[in-house]
Amino acid sequence: MKTLVFPWLCGCLATGTSSALEVDFSPPTPPKAITLADGKATAEIICEAGCPPVQHAVNELADDFQRVTGTRPPIKNRLTNNASTAIIIGTLEKTT
Repeated sequence: MKTLVFPWLCGCLATGTSSALEVDFSPPTPPKAITLADGKATAEIICEAGCPPVQHAVNELADDFQRVTGTRPPIKNRLTNNASTAIIIGTLEKTT
């Protein structure tokens, strides 16, 4: 961490005291991230069964993952215990 200190000349001259402004240049703490693909595996996609528009969108998303990462994510209808990360896609109401 690099810290610079700038004395406030006006405050020093007027009051005879020293004051300073500290500026912190350390990098910010990165936000927590979810890895959807790491070059070896991708998150599985959980899709609502029996809803053709949702299934079409899920297949398009899987195709996009494959074009970008080279790996097509598995598409499942249920969340499995061995999935470390999953993308869950569905609707509030079925459209069929």
